[in-house]
Amino acid sequence: DPPQHGVRHNAFFQLPADVVPLAEHLRAAGFASAAFVSAFVLDSRFGLDRGFDVYDDRLGMLKTTAGPGAVPDRRGDRTVDAALAWLGAAPPRFFLWVHLYDPHAEYDPPSPFAERFAGRLYDGEIAFADAQLARLRAAIAERWPDGGTLWWVSSDHGESLGEHEEQTHSYGVYDATQHVPLLTAGPGVPRGKLVRGVVALADVAPTLLEQAGLPPLPGASGVSLVAALQGTAEVSRPAAWVETLATQLDMGWSPLLGVRTAQHKYIRAPEPELYDLAADPRELTNRASLEPERVAELDHLVEERAAGRPVVPS
Repeated sequence: DPPQHGVRHNAFFQLPADVVPLAEHLRAAGFASAAFVSAFVLDSRFGLDRGFDVYDDRLGMLKTTAGPGAVPDRRGDRTVDAALAWLGAAPPRFFLWVHLYDPHAEYDPPSPFAERFAGRLYDGEIAFADAQLARLRAAIAERWPDGGTLWWVSSDHGESLGEHEEQTHSYGVYDATQHVPLLTAGPGVPRGKLVRGVVALADVAPTLLEQAGLPPLPGASGVSLVAALQGTAEVSRPAAWVETLATQLDMGWSPLLGVRTAQHKYIRAPEPELYDLAADPRELTNRASLEPERVAELDHLVEERAAGRPVVPS
């Protein structure tokens, strides 16, 4: 989780030297490793290149006319082109990270997605990204047809699209941006299995390492979901961490720190927020003043989870 690894916002922080990233852990286990990223927020200067034999952050032609908050990026088909070129000579024991950035404002999917999703360009960007993932899957299946590749697909956030008066993301921690897809497929993963309970992106590394029969990642705060995937145990996490420091570092406002349980979302803010997600999934009714005991309980959990590295941008 961010309080532990210390990277709390785009472009402000470097990954600390004492944090072992997944790529470094896998390279030590004999995996060839490569990353192909699509936006400046993942530039190698921020330390996420550690452990990769190849870290392709060459964005090519940069955006210069996008709206406020936009960052230089490259289109997903060009990122996948670069990844496919690397895969052509990759050994069978490899770790590949492909990062697609297209579903970000401004929404401008290429043809034919722009025409097919006229009036719904965000959906068009997602469909375009899906098409690039399909290209990647097809290329790997063609070269390694035994189906032995383990896949993980997720997103670091969603878009509010106007919910809670936020058009995109970064300045709120409501489920509109925090509740993301998390998919895995490959050897040992049952088809169609839905894992219930509270899971988090921090669980990806512990899970895939157990799936691959490898030692755990040092210092990881996530938990393995293998038993939950196999149906032999339930997810034991009481809550997932949510935060944004963009409010503080970009705007000079207070940071937003919180936890998301199976039923509740609590946000520590100048005006605390508590939502009953079962009854109020869009988080429209703040119950903090009505349930002070629950607020105190969840705020204690926030206090425990927030204890980590100091917020000192590099």
